[in-house]
Amino acid sequence: MRVMTSKFKGALSDLGTLAELRSKEELNAKIAKLTTDNEVKFKFLFTHQLEETYNFESLQNLSDPDLKRPLTDLERLDLHEYLGSCIDVYTGRTISNVEAHFRRSDEDDTAYDPVGGTNMPVQHFPIDSQDKARIHGYFNQHGYFVVTRLDWFHLYHLRSKRGKATLPSSS
Repeated sequence: MRVMTSKFKGALSDLGTLAELRSKEELNAKIAKLTTDNEVKFKFLFTHQLEETYNFESLQNLSDPDLKRPLTDLERLDLHEYLGSCIDVYTGRTISNVEAHFRRSDEDDTAYDPVGGTNMPVQHFPIDSQDKARIHGYFNQHGYFVVTRLDWFHLYHLRSKRGKATLPSSS
């Protein structure tokens, strides 16, 4: 088990509970204390069910939007391998390093944190070097990146911009 640095413990004690936070700006400032500590490693957390159409199972019914055809078994396997490699790379770096090199944001994208009882700003990180897929989530009060969805081929934003459009599928 990794021992927390006193600097990180101090940031956690300053953070308080999310329920005590009054504004989005205050929340962002508190979480920024965790993510700017150069010693804190990036950690993934899968604590609740991923969004229905953005999970591992959704990959079975996906089509490549560029090629306009269903994914082959090998292409699905590649995406799983890219995700595994992404986790290996990110967890080997600090939060600040991963954010500086890979983070994408969308100010309108939030996810509900059931532990803190508030909506959190969602961050996007590429899964593969070609940036064909992204992993979405938020940083909780303990500095863990809580995964909320796996966005294969950036379909989350395409779908939300089109309103009721559906994900491409092989059926």
